[in-house]
Amino acid sequence: METFTVDGKDTQLIMCSLSRVRAGATLHVLVHQDIEDFFRNSSKGMTEAVEKYGRCWGSHKPLRVWAFPLCEENRSVYTIWAPGALLLDIMDTDLSIPNISFLRLVGASQEGGITIDFDMLMSRKCIQETAKALSEACSTFYNDFIQNISIRISISKTAQ
Repeated sequence: METFTVDGKDTQLIMCSLSRVRAGATLHVLVHQDIEDFFRNSSKGMTEAVEKYGRCWGSHKPLRVWAFPLCEENRSVYTIWAPGALLLDIMDTDLSIPNISFLRLVGASQEGGITIDFDMLMSRKCIQETAKALSEACSTFYNDFIQNISIRISISKTAQ
């Protein structure tokens, strides 16, 4: 099992574990309430069935994601637009993009989180590399969209 965590100043914000199991692989997702609130607020409370997007995610209960408005996303680093797809979105033979759409899962902040099943074979090396890529992508997403930022703008007149 490979585990990765994204930490805020004093709080764990995203906790995930990727495991190889007899039937394939599982990803367990638990996010801080602030992460789910971000998606809930951005979606104005609207949710969508994961199956609308893809069928690679399995679960014992129906999975839903927060609808997410179009926005500028750092597509070269990660995607949040591919619920139901594989964890690595293979763009071509040399490039794969981490799919962190699991952050949009409805209920991911509830006690116990959510587990997604993947019917796929993953070597130990693949699990480790995927976990590392997902961890880096989640951290970048947090910095891109959720971490507080304040920019001071100042315009000055030069003396003539």
